[in-house]
Amino acid sequence: MNKWVRTVLSIWLLSISISSSIIAIVFIRSQMSVQYHQSWYIVLLLSIAVFIGGIKLYMQKLSDQEGIRINPKWVTLLYDFINGLMGILGSFLFLNLVLVKLNITPLEDEDFGLFMGTYYFLLGVPFVALYTCRIGGQTILISNHSIESKSVFSSQTMKWADVKNIELHDEYIVQGRVGLLIPRKLQKQLIFEAQNEEKLIINEPQTKHAKEQLFKQMIAVIPENIKPEIKKAFKNW
Repeated sequence: MNKWVRTVLSIWLLSISISSSIIAIVFIRSQMSVQYHQSWYIVLLLSIAVFIGGIKLYMQKLSDQEGIRINPKWVTLLYDFINGLMGILGSFLFLNLVLVKLNITPLEDEDFGLFMGTYYFLLGVPFVALYTCRIGGQTILISNHSIESKSVFSSQTMKWADVKNIELHDEYIVQGRVGLLIPRKLQKQLIFEAQNEEKLIINEPQTKHAKEQLFKQMIAVIPENIKPEIKKAFKNW
């Protein structure tokens, strides 16, 4: 199970458990849906079990990592925390939509809100998780003979002896502003190109410490003939 799948599943489990607990407690305390009163206690117990499962899955995601992190753990935690907060809101509205379908009086019944919450919970959470895993989930392993990049969906290794060129590349995303699609710089990538035209791409670290760690480990093991290129690249990175 890769990092993206673990992230999505854990945020889904944590969000649905928290929002279902809130709904169950409200129904229990307010005596709403009296005919389902005992059922809400079962929902509350199941929510606690699901929450524990979500925490365990997320901890596995955090610990399953070796090598140099392109971004520190707190960056991943921050992105996931924000996505999780939005996921809780989305799952709360999604569960209210389920209540509507079950002919149970919901806590929220505004159609647009239910639709947008369900949309974010089912599609927004995976999309944001994919972005955060891509930015914060890459790790780099450096040895005397090669460099290896591990990302969300792939792992790639390149021998130092095969490196032909080292360059920086600006990556852009397109944003809509005042009716126009405008490119916005996302990051500056470090690219190693091999003799066979294969490329190994390192995403830009968001902290100075991560860049320094990469530079120190690379400069200690790379061949002399590509040291000037590495120094130049890191100077402009």
